[in-house]
Amino acid sequence: MNLNNLRDQIHANAAVKGFWDNNPSDQHFLMLVITELSEAVEADRKGRRADIQDYKLLSKASIERTGNQDYFNEVSFCYHIKDSVEDELADAFIRLLDLFGAREVYLNEDVFDLKTIEEYAATYQGKSFTESVYHIVRFISATSRSIETSAVTPEIMLLEILGFAKHLDIDLMWHVEQKIKYNQSRGRMHGKKY
Repeated sequence: MNLNNLRDQIHANAAVKGFWDNNPSDQHFLMLVITELSEAVEADRKGRRADIQDYKLLSKASIERTGNQDYFNEVSFCYHIKDSVEDELADAFIRLLDLFGAREVYLNEDVFDLKTIEEYAATYQGKSFTESVYHIVRFISATSRSIETSAVTPEIMLLEILGFAKHLDIDLMWHVEQKIKYNQSRGRMHGKKY
């Protein structure tokens, strides 16, 4: 997985959408990551999981109808994926990559191998959903004033989310890809104040 390229792509889109116009602090963006993780808890409480099979069926039908292999079915995404546990975890991952892109943080991609991700996934055995998210939030909250001086590395923050997703049998990178497509279709600041 080429996370440094993905980081740059995500940050470029966020900059175009206006999220970096006022150069917000690291704490601002880390709080937004925590918010996405909280939204994952709410999605879990409501039993909201992505319906990937129906999403793919509708997307395939749209591609066949339009003849455009890159066609993105926004309606299908909103109905079958958006606001699900998978979507909110993808949002948290995307927000971290956006921050790392803004601060030009180089990610050591060698640590993102399957064995390491499985080791992180094992740490979630026996934990409830809320306990697992709290575990991730602790790592993100351990960042002092900036990610550059944090005792918790950017790789660890990402690996915690990847490990939790793996534990839940979620293909997080597929969901990140779908959310990136959706975000590209959204308006300035995604219609929000910040």
